[in-house]
Amino acid sequence: MVDFNLTENYETYPDSYKKKGTLRTVVEIRLDLDLHDLQSRDSIYNKCLYAMQKDQLYLSEDIVQDVHGQERQLLVFDKKKHAA
Repeated sequence: MVDFNLTENYETYPDSYKKKGTLRTVVEIRLDLDLHDLQSRDSIYNKCLYAMQKDQLYLSEDIVQDVHGQERQLLVFDKKKHAA
């Protein structure tokens, strides 16, 4: 799993993101990555996009929680077992 928010804590969003009634969503894509894939963010994005375009992923989790009056959603996509 790769987290592109490595430099921030999810709690430190600007006030404009903290408005009541705003839904914040994190999308997590679980894929096997090799050293070539880890060369850059673009190569990771491309691998994720390719897997989505080729229907190699399925939605494994959809979690919505209320945290201090703000809805937060986590969408988790996993690789299908039969996908090549």
